[in-house]
Amino acid sequence: MTSYDDARPSGCTPFEEELVNAMNDYAGSADASAFDIAPGILRRTRRRRTVGIAAVATALIAAGGGTALATMSDAPQVTNPGGTVDVTLCAK
Repeated sequence: MTSYDDARPSGCTPFEEELVNAMNDYAGSADASAFDIAPGILRRTRRRRTVGIAAVATALIAAGGGTALATMSDAPQVTNPGGTVDVTLCAK
């Protein structure tokens, strides 16, 4: 039990004073945690950029291939059955 005739000027018991002093010492000496999220953000941004560039490149290659195939259908068709060359033009 706390006796009131042994009161301190701060109004705290010796245990409370020691507890506050210990917490202040710990707060003043504790190192900051090494929690840095910047490398993760940069890595994620680079990955997204790489995936985006790859998607655009794939779309361009597919469009270029489709265009090449479409223009090839207008070109003369060359067949070689039995060693002879037969050139026919597609009429549109």
